[in-house]
Amino acid sequence: MLVKFKPISSAMIAAIAVATLASPLVYAADTAKPEVEQGVEVHAIERAADKVSAHEVVSEVTEEVMSIVRKTQTKEVSVEDASVALDEIMSQVVDFRYIVFNVMGRDAVSNASREQLQEFAKVFKQGLIDTYSKGMTTFSDNTVKVVPPKDGEDEGKSVTVFQEVKSDSGTSVVSYSMSVDRSGEWVLRNVVLNGINLGKQFQSQFRAAMKQNNKDLDAVIAAWNA
Repeated sequence: MLVKFKPISSAMIAAIAVATLASPLVYAADTAKPEVEQGVEVHAIERAADKVSAHEVVSEVTEEVMSIVRKTQTKEVSVEDASVALDEIMSQVVDFRYIVFNVMGRDAVSNASREQLQEFAKVFKQGLIDTYSKGMTTFSDNTVKVVPPKDGEDEGKSVTVFQEVKSDSGTSVVSYSMSVDRSGEWVLRNVVLNGINLGKQFQSQFRAAMKQNNKDLDAVIAAWNA
């Protein structure tokens, strides 16, 4: 049985989606990008590091995601169609190849087949999208603000972007680890919410699942979103 952490809070779901937190979904980018249903407009996110800053990328993605969230409340967009649109946004910004490899770890990646790497990347991403889509209605009234960078904070190829997510229950501080990839574009590689490192959380979940399944990666993949 796959070990599960406590349910992700609405703020954490918001953090994942708002950051999304470039690279293709799968190991070799073999799958086609999803088609967005008519009426759900998804804009191309400008990510070229020589044109925009990491903070500007996060701000633009925030606006895109929150627009979709609001439309689900007015029934302009169904949750199903919103999920497809969010997939499109995430595929533009999140470096899933980097994240998945870090979650699995060097040994698991080395021992996995190409097909297994692709399948785990697929279920990992789908789990994030499904979690967010189901939780959309719980944080439509949240106020999301990207904290402006201080002098020098938006320079270099690795930048941390801070964001405040305000709700009736308080304010959450989210930080996004943004990096410039080989193509010269900003990508998201990790999210930390109120000190909780999501990358490390997923690493722990994967290691526990591998241990309980006697290092049977196929079994881990099959149970990941169960």
